[in-house]
Amino acid sequence: MGPIGAAVLFLLGAGLFIFLALTAPGGAYLAAETNYLVELRGPASEGKLLKSDALRIFMQSITLLGGWTFLTGLGVLVVAFLLVKDRKFDSAVFTAAILGQTALSNYLKTFFGRERPDVVPHLVEAHTMSFPSGHATSAAAVYLMLALIIASSTGRGPLRVAVIVAFVVLAYLIGASRMFLGVHYPTDVFAGWALGTAWASFVWFFALKVCKNEKGTR
Repeated sequence: MGPIGAAVLFLLGAGLFIFLALTAPGGAYLAAETNYLVELRGPASEGKLLKSDALRIFMQSITLLGGWTFLTGLGVLVVAFLLVKDRKFDSAVFTAAILGQTALSNYLKTFFGRERPDVVPHLVEAHTMSFPSGHATSAAAVYLMLALIIASSTGRGPLRVAVIVAFVVLAYLIGASRMFLGVHYPTDVFAGWALGTAWASFVWFFALKVCKNEKGTR
């Protein structure tokens, strides 16, 4: 993705996040979101989806891929691999994506102070505030950045498309799992996807500009 694409993606992500931040925490969509969670899961004793242990286990497993523990380990491995391959700039870009989205997510959770939904039983533990979803933010930022770094070294072709699609689908599933597990409203997740996408796009845009400037001074 070039600088224009990164700029457009940043504006779209930032615009959606700002719109949701101005409306969702105040309860503008609370009734619809509550109904959605109830329809998605139903009462604990008769929710159709809960009758499928396989689906519950899948969602509880997929959500781990957007958690701090897993992403920290993944980040260390990716940065170490990039350093071994003498791709110091890429390692710095990936590190910025991880640390930046973590700081943004934590600060904004505290700033908005939205309580988590309690309309259905939580199927995983969750202790921080709800808006934006940290898992959705992390998934969008980290996996999008990882996809961009990998795609930039694979050239054009089916493999590049497959890598990007695979990571986008993964980010979607992680966000969706947070709603199914009952720990986030839909707007929390959409805001997280938007924030993570905006941050990764911003970092990528900045990285492309730095690379261009370095080439211009040689």
